[in-house]
Amino acid sequence: MAKIIRRSDQGGRIQRSVRVLVGLSLSCGVALSLGAFGLIGTSSASASIHTYVISALKPTFTDTGLDIPAGSSVSLSVAGNATCHAGGSSDCPIGDPNGVFICAKNPYYPGEGPGPAGASINYDSLDAKIAKNGQPFVVGTSKTLTEPTGGELYLVFNDCGSSAYVDNAGQDTVTVTVASAFLLTSVTGTEGTPLTLVTTGGSGTGSVSFTTVNGTATGCTITGTALTASTAGTCVVTASQAADSTDPAVSTIPTTVTLAGPVSVVKLVTTSVRLAKNVKVLPVKISCSGSKCTGSLSASASVTVRKRKAGKTISVKETINFGTGNYSLAAGATGTVSIHLTAASLSDLGGSTRSKSVSVEITVNLGEKHNTIGRVSLLQ
Repeated sequence: MAKIIRRSDQGGRIQRSVRVLVGLSLSCGVALSLGAFGLIGTSSASASIHTYVISALKPTFTDTGLDIPAGSSVSLSVAGNATCHAGGSSDCPIGDPNGVFICAKNPYYPGEGPGPAGASINYDSLDAKIAKNGQPFVVGTSKTLTEPTGGELYLVFNDCGSSAYVDNAGQDTVTVTVASAFLLTSVTGTEGTPLTLVTTGGSGTGSVSFTTVNGTATGCTITGTALTASTAGTCVVTASQAADSTDPAVSTIPTTVTLAGPVSVVKLVTTSVRLAKNVKVLPVKISCSGSKCTGSLSASASVTVRKRKAGKTISVKETINFGTGNYSLAAGATGTVSIHLTAASLSDLGGSTRSKSVSVEITVNLGEKHNTIGRVSLLQ
């Protein structure tokens, strides 16, 4: 049993025992695997630090047991002397003074298969993956990334297949810093109203900045921390926190922000209109509350019309469509929409059997949505 000591957040000492396993190879009677073990360091509400020792003799990935939350910033740094030749030399002496080697020779030597990290990964390198079926990547001497989906961390010293580990030596110490998920929390707003962007998580004191690209909306723009767009739809926003003296830079995953269309609350102000002779415009006054109001109005009426049929005069009930008129009002404004009457509607109106007035239905048209907001009496 190997005894490992770490310091808690409160400065106390916590002892932890870790079993170090030595596996015996059936090939050449040489020890193949020295079980990797973790040294767990300090942690805080915003970041935690973990240390793992990975043997150059172990031909499989080690499940560290460290769960990386989705959206977290993960920084890995490596120091050690793991090598693919006993005695500390390496096939590929590419690395730093700490003895961390990265072999640049790919593909593998003829007759030797890929290592546990796969054919596309350098051998004689410290590699990692997040989640059991995650894509392996080279850590080398250091690596910082934002993990979008999360999962447990796996580590391995990669060599040319299990048989190539028999002459390996040394070990690498991997320090893993996990910053709490850095997320954009303001993900809904209204087109035309600046949305203040807010983040949560991350670590350090670095300044936070934002970038955006158009999603389904157009004109997505950020000024300071305020997001605006020219049309309703989605903007894709990425928040970035700069590095400080102790914490690396971190970015959120690109986040979709939905800006809904403004709420149009249109009310009818006009109650009656006296239509003078030869006047072909029906003026309708409306008001706008809530957000700005844009769209069009249409007017129609159901009237009884006298018609000649088979030499006889008969009364027929018909619907007269008067026409449409566009409106665009600021919030709190009142305006008049001019509905231009068609020649056909005027002819039908002139032949109607109305006694005093015609009740005209006023409808608001917003794209494919239509909503009747009231009626206007059209007087003789």
